[in-house]
Amino acid sequence: MRRFSLLLAGGALWLFLTAVPALADGGPHLTSVNSGTSTLTADSCAGCHRAHTAQSEFLLKAASEELLCLSCHGDAGTLATVNVEIGVQYVPAGDGTRTGTVLGALRNGGFLSARIDSSDPSRLSYIRGYEDSPFNTIYAISTKPKVGVLGASQAVNSAHIDLSPSAGDGIADTGTMWGKGAAGSASLGTPLVELTCVECHNPHGNGNFRILRPVPGVEADPLGQPIPVAVKATYTNADTIVTDGQHGLVMSDLVTLTNVGGLTGDYYVVTVTNGFTFKVASSIGGTALDLTNTTGTGTVIRSEVAVADVDPDPDGDNSFPTKNYTVLQTKGSQGVDSTYLLYARDVVAADLGNGVAADQPAVTISSSTATYFQTTGAHGLAVGDLVTVTGGPFGAFSPAGTPYTVASVSSSGTVYDRFTLVGVTTAATGSGTVVREGIPGDYSATGGDYFRRIVPWDASLVNPSCSSIIFSTNNSAYCGTANDAPNGRPATITSGPSALIGQQAFLDQMSTWCSQCHSRYYSASNENVAGDPPISVLSDIPVASSSSANITVATYAPTGSRYGSPSYGDKVTFANVPGGNTLSNATEYFVVATGTGTFQVSLTMGGTSITPTPAIASGDGVTFTRVYQSSNSSWGYPREDDTYKYQHSTASNRACTVCHVSHGSNAEMIGADSLAVPYPDGTTTSTSSRLLKVNNRGTCQMCHDPTGTVAEGTYLGGTDGIWSTTVP
Repeated sequence: MRRFSLLLAGGALWLFLTAVPALADGGPHLTSVNSGTSTLTADSCAGCHRAHTAQSEFLLKAASEELLCLSCHGDAGTLATVNVEIGVQYVPAGDGTRTGTVLGALRNGGFLSARIDSSDPSRLSYIRGYEDSPFNTIYAISTKPKVGVLGASQAVNSAHIDLSPSAGDGIADTGTMWGKGAAGSASLGTPLVELTCVECHNPHGNGNFRILRPVPGVEADPLGQPIPVAVKATYTNADTIVTDGQHGLVMSDLVTLTNVGGLTGDYYVVTVTNGFTFKVASSIGGTALDLTNTTGTGTVIRSEVAVADVDPDPDGDNSFPTKNYTVLQTKGSQGVDSTYLLYARDVVAADLGNGVAADQPAVTISSSTATYFQTTGAHGLAVGDLVTVTGGPFGAFSPAGTPYTVASVSSSGTVYDRFTLVGVTTAATGSGTVVREGIPGDYSATGGDYFRRIVPWDASLVNPSCSSIIFSTNNSAYCGTANDAPNGRPATITSGPSALIGQQAFLDQMSTWCSQCHSRYYSASNENVAGDPPISVLSDIPVASSSSANITVATYAPTGSRYGSPSYGDKVTFANVPGGNTLSNATEYFVVATGTGTFQVSLTMGGTSITPTPAIASGDGVTFTRVYQSSNSSWGYPREDDTYKYQHSTASNRACTVCHVSHGSNAEMIGADSLAVPYPDGTTTSTSSRLLKVNNRGTCQMCHDPTGTVAEGTYLGGTDGIWSTTVP
């Protein structure tokens, strides 16, 4: 048995501790204290160790690592605000210790019990956009799922740590870490694995989110040992690297290349074309490096994953305010930490009616125009904030005691210093002040959303300009919402304000972190190795024109939307090309470059782009048809793996932590079919919920209506009255 004391519940499971505070947030886990950079007289060593009277290895003062962690973070602990056994965080006292008031439910459930409202989830159907072109007279319907919070914890049916082991209880049926290994390998995972807290977390601190280890496992036995991926081709015409199977990389990843297209060393990923194709640069957001040869015998490896944390000392006074470890959050403005609920005090201050002063101080408005208010410096506001605007000429249109809703925020340069208000179409000229009064929604102990596919769950409740049932170019599927971001980083930034470039989306980081152990559970698009027919049909699509080598796809009436375009690596044929052109009718061409509504072709995948000569004109009637689709989602084309063959795709809003919690879930698998779902080796479980958030694997219905019969604006679920349609 490998040396770890937490048992995996099986399936695609993930672990990251939701607790580190003791006294000040971080307690004995602060990097700057334990490293000696801030002091050489640290008090934290005595919090966990004894030099001469230790009770377990590594000179721990408790009988085991687990008991030591639970002495602060467990049900009987008082020094940490989080209780990982029952899945709640308490309001911190002035010294950072635990009070008796629950702040909210922990994001990751609990090891003994959890507050996931798994038996009564809800969803709202909305118009995502138009169906795939050219059939744009029909709207595509999607759903906004939500899983609420219970008022009391219920016993878990799956957990990473089996704190109350009982044979056959379904909590920890197997000690196999499923999915570890290269695609197609004979092993379905790593057997005989037991974990302890320290395999996923560095108790001495490291600056990562929840002090996650960059590579799971202790140094002597790294469970997340990186797996090199073979490179089978490089194309100098597009500076593209093609791997033999899925690479599992995301934008801004730091990777090591060995003998790949003339490159050896560490580089940053700047383009992810699909699940097996990418480009690299020497800096985050930089220009893709020129590949000098087509050597395809090298490897690429991502050696570790750093998940960004929030500033542990935002006030700069060594006070280390307690962080927010709950499901309560709001959509902020990336780069402005004060617009997120990153700390427990932010959650307390978010509610207008709780009698606590808002944490945002008054900000000076230096000027205003017909379209926005300009502040002196960063205003710290986010869309949906409730604000009062006073002073100067603003009293003429500010209703007494009635806050306005922030409609948008923008930047004049390096910081967010402009905003607009809902209902204010013409701002008076002058100066004054703006004060954030609160954030609409339920921020009580039973507030929040466990699913968190989008934040907030229904943007129309904080931003009236966003509708769940109307689609237009100004009201897209994600109007007023963002991805889950407990660290204030919902998106990967490769351009814009310099201070933000290089930030990776939280969900991308978490999925890649989880897949270090469960590598074959990460899935993007698979290569169409077998040459199966295209899943997304593009037949006789009109070409508008060509310029140099770029071929532009036409638009159509009445919406002015563009017809579908082929993807890199596809094969296309043309029809109605005038005689004498450098392009020929019915000849198969490879797509070797793409742009917004444009593509380039060549006779070979690594060949030079062909310039249509004479140039194609709109009146020529030229069309193209995709005859080979190089890739599609992992549910459409198979991975070359007999067991992990077809899979649900992993993406920023469909990350590991959207469907699963990582500590423990009280969801129940009580249906006959749900109980019969086997582990990858064919063995079945009793009642394990595999850390899912919804009973009977209803996770699927949270996002999917396979019948296509539910109309937009339909609200389903939420019948137990535990939570209402108020956000977040």
